[in-house]
Amino acid sequence: MLVQVNGATAVTGQTGREFSFDMFSADLFSSVQVIKSSAADRDEGGVAGTINLSTPNPLDMPASTIRMNGQASYGELADKVDMRGSAMVSHKFADDRLGVMLGVSYSDRSLRQDNSSGNGWSLFSPDLDGNKNPDYVNVYAPRTLRTQLYLEDRRRIGATGKVQFRPSDSAEISLDATYSNFTVDRFRTNHSYAFADGGVMTSMTEEDGTAVKAMFNNVRNRTTVRTETVDNNLLMVNLKGHVDSGAWTLSGAANYGRAKAEMPDGAVVRFESRGTIGYDITGDYRFPDIIGGHDPRTGAGMTFNQLAFDSYVNLDEEFAVQADAERRFDSGLFSSVKFGVKLRDRTKHREATRDTSTVGKGTLLTDMMVPFPVDDFFAGQGGDNFRGWVALPDMDEVHKRFYPAVAPATLNPLDSFGVSERSYAGYARANFQFDLFGSDAVGDVGVRVVRTEQSSSGFVDDDDVISPVTIKRNYTNALPSLNLRFDPMDKLRVRLGLARVMTRPALSDISPRREIFSGQQRVEEGNVYLNPFVADQADLSVEFYLGREALLSAAFFYKNIKSFTATSETVEPFRGEDYLFSRIVNGEGGRVYGFELTYQQPFTFLPAPFNGLGTALTYTHSKSQTEFSPSMSAEKLPLEGLSRNSFNATLYYEKGPFGIRTSYNYRQGYVLTALGAGGTPVFVDDFGQLDISANLQLTPWLSIRAEALNILDERSYSYSGKINQITDYDRTGPKYFIGFSASF
Repeated sequence: MLVQVNGATAVTGQTGREFSFDMFSADLFSSVQVIKSSAADRDEGGVAGTINLSTPNPLDMPASTIRMNGQASYGELADKVDMRGSAMVSHKFADDRLGVMLGVSYSDRSLRQDNSSGNGWSLFSPDLDGNKNPDYVNVYAPRTLRTQLYLEDRRRIGATGKVQFRPSDSAEISLDATYSNFTVDRFRTNHSYAFADGGVMTSMTEEDGTAVKAMFNNVRNRTTVRTETVDNNLLMVNLKGHVDSGAWTLSGAANYGRAKAEMPDGAVVRFESRGTIGYDITGDYRFPDIIGGHDPRTGAGMTFNQLAFDSYVNLDEEFAVQADAERRFDSGLFSSVKFGVKLRDRTKHREATRDTSTVGKGTLLTDMMVPFPVDDFFAGQGGDNFRGWVALPDMDEVHKRFYPAVAPATLNPLDSFGVSERSYAGYARANFQFDLFGSDAVGDVGVRVVRTEQSSSGFVDDDDVISPVTIKRNYTNALPSLNLRFDPMDKLRVRLGLARVMTRPALSDISPRREIFSGQQRVEEGNVYLNPFVADQADLSVEFYLGREALLSAAFFYKNIKSFTATSETVEPFRGEDYLFSRIVNGEGGRVYGFELTYQQPFTFLPAPFNGLGTALTYTHSKSQTEFSPSMSAEKLPLEGLSRNSFNATLYYEKGPFGIRTSYNYRQGYVLTALGAGGTPVFVDDFGQLDISANLQLTPWLSIRAEALNILDERSYSYSGKINQITDYDRTGPKYFIGFSASF
């Protein structure tokens, strides 16, 4: 999905192209436009569509406007009250030909996540009786089981401004800027049992190819604690203008975006021991029972293993200019033709450092232990697992004792990279109108041609010899499109869209980088030879407007995927341990097809007071098949991230100044990655969430609103291959909000 702010690509401090909507307050924007169809004059890059966030235009607002919003929120799991507020002022000058708008926002938020997980399932052929012959052959067992606690404190400050000048009815120029500072303080700790790291299986119960219960000798028990602060800054500036001259409209735009994410102080400490430990997933496999071992709440016998410091700076910049011209016609098949060019120049740089110390390895840490930060970890969850689990080391004391042995920060070349991407686009679009079965049919046809030039720089590790490398790559794509809309009868509308679409791989994925997550025994690597995601798509919708705010529609879609990317995950030895290596690889194509049904109906035909009731229902069914299969199976899998069935059901009541609505969102399970550890795919299980909100208009200028999200405390679950092979089980808890909106 391509994300834009006032028509310009949203840059991001993350390593890829993905944009986090947490960067902005929704209060700073006047509208969100979701565009699913493709047209020649729209930027490429949104295979699934485009989301455009628009800030208010001061010349479209009343002469003088003041808007204020405030909100308090409470997260049941984090057990903290957070605040959010915003204000916006707008004024017109010079006989309403000059408008100025300024908005600011502030928010703080606390998050907590309880997690149970498995770091890959692999095939075991254990010799349980010691006769040098395996008692079982190729049985899946977990490499590592662990529980994790995530705590975050977030603070966001945002601002937006716009100056809009309309010297005449046929000309306009505007300058807008949007800024955000988003700071996150993170604390993460996990306690893990690594059965595959030197563990020796001594007994096992097998069911359907999975070891559902097993005991091991020499199992490594490890507690990892990580702290970090990430500071994100984003600035976007857009200059736009247009002028109408008779039958011609000339327009242009220049955009600049800069996003920077900086983590200067990441710290990781690990301490561990070894013992005889087992697991049992015959009960609740989402939260496995742990058998035997030491008491994890005391930390007795745990010794220091490693202290690590890391940092990074991610910088993403884009400059773009475009020029467009449109010629209108008074008669004939074509109502207008439009053509234009666009140049985009984007660079992404990451510089990372890492230093480690094992001085004092094997030292007992009993004197450094402090209490676990929460006393209700996975409260109400069945299973005999780590509860409140292990006393944590005092991070300040660890720093004092071991920091002097750590050298000044040095570049981590395998986690540093630079990617530059320049694209040249030109398009031609013709808008047409003609009579079709007695109805006016309108639409457009056109083509967009894009040339992309990429240069990726980084470092590669060849037998422990680290060398710099730069790889350049160019490709050109022609993207034709056709859109048609006509009304065969009153209240009935038909839409048809045909297009070739493309999106480029994530910038981090096409870098020769290697990012190491030592606390999680995980490595992510780039692939400079990734192809863009290219698909030919067809969309057909039939919309029947039943009345005011009432709609019944059916939409059908088909995508013939020419190329795509998929995730490959394998377990490999690294730094004397088994690490999970994650790589992005080229897929060989596939298909996606399905339909979406929508019904929206206010029940105004009911007698009062029930005539305020209404409903909105959406159901989507999709099927897909790719040519990419995991190595352990010839099965053709659905496209990653695509659910076969999903729906949203909303029941609301709106009468006078009061409104209330309840919504349930459901998504069927899907493939998270086609090739996970052990050669099996990773699936996300079905998930549904119930939300409720209410609003009350107290006066013409003041309203209040309350909202509750995930009120049933639903939890997400993913698994490897089979449903009882846990990958992740997460609990974030319900959240509650209350706030006000005022406009003067």
